[in-house]
Amino acid sequence: MSKTRSTILFLISASMAGAILPTSALGHEFQTCQNVGANMGMFSTSTCGTAGAPKEFEWKQIVAATNFVTVNNARSSEIHSLKVLVKCDETNLTGKVELMGNFTGTMQLNNNCSFYERINGGGWVNPKGCTVTQPISFEVKGELITGGTSPLFTFGAKGGKLMTQIKTTGVGCSNYNFESISEGKGQVCSSTRLSEGNPNHYFTCDECQNTELLFNTEAAAFVTPIIIRLEGMPWWRAI
Repeated sequence: MSKTRSTILFLISASMAGAILPTSALGHEFQTCQNVGANMGMFSTSTCGTAGAPKEFEWKQIVAATNFVTVNNARSSEIHSLKVLVKCDETNLTGKVELMGNFTGTMQLNNNCSFYERINGGGWVNPKGCTVTQPISFEVKGELITGGTSPLFTFGAKGGKLMTQIKTTGVGCSNYNFESISEGKGQVCSSTRLSEGNPNHYFTCDECQNTELLFNTEAAAFVTPIIIRLEGMPWWRAI
């Protein structure tokens, strides 16, 4: 990995178990199960899981801003280049999704954030005793991309390229700029488990799909599993 802006491939494990995208989701959209009135839909339940009378529910594209959060936040996350690693025990993502799959949000990494260096190609150590200032919080902008075998989230910095500056304290310790290639671009997170009629869906940001981030001048990776809940509503259909 060079010290120039370069691409890290992010491996995404997508396991939709043969699910097919809805024909209406040809581009970018979020869909939720909505009450459309008696005999106006196809489904009898609010999860759009059972077809039949009274046919009050149907999958519809979101037409107004809707809040989303991540759940089960006791999940570790890492930001690392070949030489520097920051790891935290908890990851939170909250935000708002709008029409056509665009979203903005706040990513926060906290709880036992630790700093490590790789010395001469060896293992991860912290010889200077650097301490990470936490929580690590940054604004993100992105979109849901559909039209493939499973949905992808892509996101990057909001309002420019810089997502945040990670600060470490101690003798000889430094600060590190964490950046995306451009506003709203840089990170890809893929679905690992989609449950039709469920408000929770599982995604992972992992190390292998044409994604570009920087940790100072080094190509970087952001690795975390996240579970997205869309205002407690069932969202994204797999048919």
